[in-house]
Formats: sequence, structure tokens, C-alpha cells
Amino acid sequence: MSLTPKQHIFCDGILSGLNQSDAYREAYQVDGMAPATIHNEAFKLMANPEIATSIEASRQHRRGWTLARILEEADRNLQGAQEDRQWASANGSLAFIAKASGVVQDRPTPETVSITRVTVVLDSGVNPGTVASLSEPSLEPSLEAGIEPSDTTASY
Repeated sequence: MSLTPKQHIFCDGILSGLNQSDAYREAYQVDGMAPATIHNEAFKLMANPEIATSIEASRQHRRGWTLARILEEADRNLQGAQEDRQWASANGSLAFIAKASGVVQDRPTPETVSITRVTVVLDSGVNPGTVASLSEPSLEPSLEAGIEPSDTTASY
């Protein structure tokens, strides 16, 4: 489905700097419509994916920034950095090009593992099998105090 002539006028109004309601007034017959109704109808138009895409594409075109141009500029930066032997900058440009072109994608970072309990076995030779327990605060009072109930171990 393509845009209607009135939708094109609405888009042109937005691109020229009008707010949504004024762009709607320029494109559609609004005699007798309440300002709130005009606002709501303009909002609905902006929520239309085809209109939003058309406006964004026009903005990009007007700016002159396309993916192709961005990649050309990044390639120019890469070449310049390589010529100047600025390897960190060259690698940065290369990484940007790889991501922007879709060759490389960011990997999710692995989850970190927290160690919440450490048991240290002390061998003083006097009392073999003595165990000391260190732990982070928890909801269990015995763990908070570092106490491991056991008949054969002592906790410190």
C-alpha cells in the first residue's frame, strides 16, 4: 500500500517543520473539528508504520546519511588511520564497519558467577580436620555467624 496524496502532504508538512496537528490541518479538511480530534487524528497518522517509515527515509535522504555513505566515511577513516599507523583508530574503524555492515554482531556478555560461600580447611597439626567457614550475610543466622553445625568440625 502506498501513501495517499493527503498522507504525502501530511508527511511534507512534518518534514518542513510543522507539528503534527498543523501538518494534519494542512493536509485534511478540518472545518468543524475540535482541536483534540485534530491532535488525535494526527497522532494516528504518525503511528502508521508506512508514514513513519516515509518520514524517516525522507529525513535520512535530506541529511544525505545512508548506510552506504556511513560505510564509505568509515572506510576512509580506516584507510587514513592505517596510513598514519594509528592502529587503535584503524581497529576502531574496522570494528564499526563490521558492526554497521552486519558482518559482526555483539555477543551477549556471559553471566557472572558470584561465590557466596568459601570453606577453608586449616591443618595446624594439633586438631586435624578443623574447618573454618566464611560466608556472605544471609537469611540463615547460622551462616551469618559462619557457624556450620557439625559434630566433627569447629567453626571460626
